[in-house]
Amino acid sequence: MSALNSKDSEKMEKRRRLRTFFLNLGNRIEDFLKAGMRYIEMRLPMENITEEFIYTIERKSKKISEKLEIRTATEKDISSIKEIYNAAWEHSPMPFRPITEEKLLTIYNDKSSVFFIGRMDGTDVGFMLIDFEEENEKKLGIIAGLGILPEFQKLGIGTALGLHSYYYFKEKGVEELRCEVHVDNEISYRFIKNLGFEEFNEKFYRQSDFLLKW
Repeated sequence: MSALNSKDSEKMEKRRRLRTFFLNLGNRIEDFLKAGMRYIEMRLPMENITEEFIYTIERKSKKISEKLEIRTATEKDISSIKEIYNAAWEHSPMPFRPITEEKLLTIYNDKSSVFFIGRMDGTDVGFMLIDFEEENEKKLGIIAGLGILPEFQKLGIGTALGLHSYYYFKEKGVEELRCEVHVDNEISYRFIKNLGFEEFNEKFYRQSDFLLKW
């Protein structure tokens, strides 16, 4: 296998891992995989993140940002991320499948993936997973997932984490932000739209695009 093919294969495997991580189809997964899955691809060029844009986002999360501490996760935080993830998705309208620390470690140990954790009043209340890719020599920043404890949702924590990721990506020289949203996940779609992302493509994934071994 050539170096290029090897790199493409690793990229595809990572995308499968991240996509499956936030699929949460529980016992219905086989039905969904057989039918295929449609995702909306969204993007936000870094040049669009102007001072005025940042000011608008900061206003949305100002009250919560004053109370929220955001840190980059370490391996010691995996159990906390698992608890937030399972609690958040268990109360989601999407079908639910709990995650294990082993699966989280697989993602954490990928050098291009980073977890941010938001802490408030002594409690870890939310996380954001970001990732890095390259496309046609353009460095991309990927918002791969988000989880907020149910009792702390709709307070602006997700927006604060998104703003934190903007600054992080800027420091890393990222040129464009990307994410994928399942067509039925209206909550995530609205959240991403509010962060300034716009649709640019739609992808249909077949069963083989999701099958992987953790």
